[in-house]
Amino acid sequence: PFLLEQLAALAHAPASEHRWDRQQALEGLARLGTRAAWEEILRIAQGVRPSPAKGSADDPLRAYAVQLLGEKGDPAFLPPLLEMLSTAPETLRGEVLRALGLFNDPRANQVLFQKLHSQVANDRVNAILGLRNLESKDAIPALIAMLSDPEAQVRQVAHFALQGLTGQKFKLSPRASRAESARIAEQWRAWWREHGASFVPAR
Repeated sequence: PFLLEQLAALAHAPASEHRWDRQQALEGLARLGTRAAWEEILRIAQGVRPSPAKGSADDPLRAYAVQLLGEKGDPAFLPPLLEMLSTAPETLRGEVLRALGLFNDPRANQVLFQKLHSQVANDRVNAILGLRNLESKDAIPALIAMLSDPEAQVRQVAHFALQGLTGQKFKLSPRASRAESARIAEQWRAWWREHGASFVPAR
């Protein structure tokens, strides 16, 4: 309990105080590993102010807390993270989407597949990265389809995710046109037709 109180105080310190690294305080809470410590990390991810309020968690600190929760993968933390998708700023929403893939949970997976159709390009990018974190062959057809996205950044990230999942190194130039992306997408589809039945994702 003493360590929990001290680490929580450090993590909640105002950002203007540079005497310590608040992210290291978060790591300390994670290493402490108790339920109360993880609940404190969740509160920081949610941006909940301590009582009495001495400081507030900025977006980088909240993003790191989300990352730790994703790596923990405790199903109890999934509902509050899903709720954050509708309330968090865009930068933090991306961190949540990437973390969802680490849970390997049908509820999280459904959200990731849905976000592939978001009107916001950054949401599509981060949904792709979340599916990459899922490390499942079920994501590959959807990622291949994203090579036809109208945004070049989305197409590049989909290609990156496919390479990471499969170990295949089809070459897509950094500023590929939609025509080049379509050509590479056809190579991916041909590869998938040949190898999909027996494929096991690289970890």
